[in-house]
Amino acid sequence: GSLVADGSITIQKIVGMAVENEDAEVEGIGDGQKAFDRIPDFKPDIVLADVDMPWLNGFQLCKKIKGAPDLKNIKVMLLSSDFEGFDEGLFKKCRAEKHISKPFKSVDIVKMVTRVMEEANTIRSEEHTSELQSLVNLVCRLLLE
Repeated sequence: GSLVADGSITIQKIVGMAVENEDAEVEGIGDGQKAFDRIPDFKPDIVLADVDMPWLNGFQLCKKIKGAPDLKNIKVMLLSSDFEGFDEGLFKKCRAEKHISKPFKSVDIVKMVTRVMEEANTIRSEEHTSELQSLVNLVCRLLLE
């Protein structure tokens, strides 16, 4: 499953709507601490975390995930806004797999999510890869409308 930790309810809802007909389970949470508390029960394959969240920002959330022996294999993708300066130093320290700026270019996020999930060995067939790309394309079209 995917856990979306983002202060924007819109982004959480769009990702949820996009995958409701898929096998993938998605959950949206608005702050980093609640997202971290939810991980042991939800057991996501990937966490998409906004760097600008209350309580625990995306960098801090990622650092806690990567620092926990039972959670460190969860993939983390950081989301940041174009108008905020992205802190490359914090990115390296927290050990997130990737980061992408909002608004997303659909082709970039498709490649990035696909690559992260392939590295996590959660994509097992070309058919599944094309399903994931269709799903991410849909999410991006909705975000860009």
